[in-house]
Amino acid sequence: YQAAANVEGAADSWVHNYWTDVPIRHGATYRFSVVAADGGTVTATASVPDELREVVLDTRFVSAAQGARPRVERYFLRVQVKHVPLVKVIHYVDDRAPASLQGTFTDCPFPPDEIARVYPVRQRAPLGVSADLTEIELTKTLDSRLLETGTSPASCVVNRRDILIASPGFDWPTGVEYSPSAPTLGTGPSSVEGGVGFVGGLVTRTVPFESCTLRPEYSGSSCVLRYNDQSATVEGVVIDSRCGWPVEGATVELSTLGAGPNVVRTTTTDQYGRYRIGALVGGTTYAVLVSQPLRWPPGDPFAVQRAYVDLQSSVTAQAGTTRTQDLVLQRQVACELKE
Repeated sequence: YQAAANVEGAADSWVHNYWTDVPIRHGATYRFSVVAADGGTVTATASVPDELREVVLDTRFVSAAQGARPRVERYFLRVQVKHVPLVKVIHYVDDRAPASLQGTFTDCPFPPDEIARVYPVRQRAPLGVSADLTEIELTKTLDSRLLETGTSPASCVVNRRDILIASPGFDWPTGVEYSPSAPTLGTGPSSVEGGVGFVGGLVTRTVPFESCTLRPEYSGSSCVLRYNDQSATVEGVVIDSRCGWPVEGATVELSTLGAGPNVVRTTTTDQYGRYRIGALVGGTTYAVLVSQPLRWPPGDPFAVQRAYVDLQSSVTAQAGTTRTQDLVLQRQVACELKE
């Protein structure tokens, strides 16, 4: 048991934590019962909404780079459900900076639990109109301490960011009637029989926070990523052709082919050389460009020899599938010179 010291009326209130390993199904209804030592019973019925089938991540290009002023991107999350009480942006932070990017190992001063962000979503719909589109600016949830500063990466390396969305399928109740200090039973709305409070079912979905841009760039352009059962994914490992080890810090870029603006997707391989790009359009062929910014010797800004030759290829993934495609970079220097 845990004393609810920060809850209104906490002098007479307790918090009981409980859990179950019973699988919870979408669209199902469950009945909860709590039996006290004296035989008194409190019950509640809760329904779990249908699966959160689609999440839309929208990157809006605000302004192009001009002179010393950099380009501006703003990331928006659009969830196509009516009720979203919680969006959690999870930062997965490495405890060092990759040697291939910075040349030295640096401890990250911020523990992962310190930089996690939980951001509440608010409906944005005209008065009297039922909203089926929820939007939040995710750019505001990113910790500036983890972003790159100038031309050098910060000491903390964010391996990836995930976005967790939770939806109950209805308006989440608020108000004093659900407070532990409610005056008497039965005087306000309650989903609990024989008690006061609320029990509700949630459905959650986690999608990766991924980049998306358009070329050519123009102000006001929008790049949309859709995560649903028809989305395609490409993943694999970037490998050193001569040494056989994975290439850390390589940039993998996928871009659409054909007329009109190209949709460009970019990611960076982790310390194991792995990459993954999701929310691709099934059946679409993407041009692949793999590069590694490391020049030889490492750390020398005037070096002219690249350690690897850029790789150009292509890939097509089918709707609703994940395709594995390893990529090999041709190494131009001896293996024993690896730092």
